[in-house]
Amino acid sequence: MAGFILADADPPQGHIITIDVAEAHRRRGVGTELVGAAERALAECGVHTVEIETATNNEAGLHFWYVHNYRAIGLLPGYYLGRIDAVRMRKALVGPKET
Repeated sequence: MAGFILADADPPQGHIITIDVAEAHRRRGVGTELVGAAERALAECGVHTVEIETATNNEAGLHFWYVHNYRAIGLLPGYYLGRIDAVRMRKALVGPKET
């Protein structure tokens, strides 16, 4: 398995719970493909905005989300294990195209 993503839809909101890509498959577009698939599925469910959280000390993770047009909307003190702060990020989705 190259990777996985878990997301939840509660329209009009969505949440990416977690994403993980096996080390051997990182920096090859797997994460981008997973996020794209999750965003498309969420949009099809009526989700307009998606939120995620990532640790403030996870520079690679923060960069990944910024590249995918997620923007910081707040800080969550002690979010991970009561010790590590997280950045809450959000992205507006474009709905499915009407035909």
